Amino acid sequence: MGTMLTDPGDDGSSTFTLLTPAEKDLGMYAFDTERVRWFFCPKCSITLYNRVHGVFEGVEVRTFRVNVLTLDERADGSPMEDLKDLKIKYWDFKGVELPKAPLDEPVNGGVW
Repeated sequence: MGTMLTDPGDDGSSTFTLLTPAEKDLGMYAFDTERVRWFFCPKCSITLYNRVHGVFEGVEVRTFRVNVLTLDERADGSPMEDLKDLKIKYWDFKGVELPKAPLDEPVNGGVW
């Protein structure tokens, strides 16, 4: 299974509720003085979501990304959007500087 991260619209505190498993039961990989945290399934290692909270190059960054390939359903029972309707954006982490904004196409050597 791969990873397709999406932004639910805020830092996750009001739009995302992890029903199962409990966050305390997940694996967590943190780096950059724990400003960046990736949460994953301890059984299969699939990335479930990540949180970034910190100051990067003088700018406060708070992001939350969910791997939509791991979602079963919405908590309120409303239908989920089809993945084909999602607009895919790409990030260039191959450069020396942090990326300023997502791209509409992958960088040279990246994947579609």
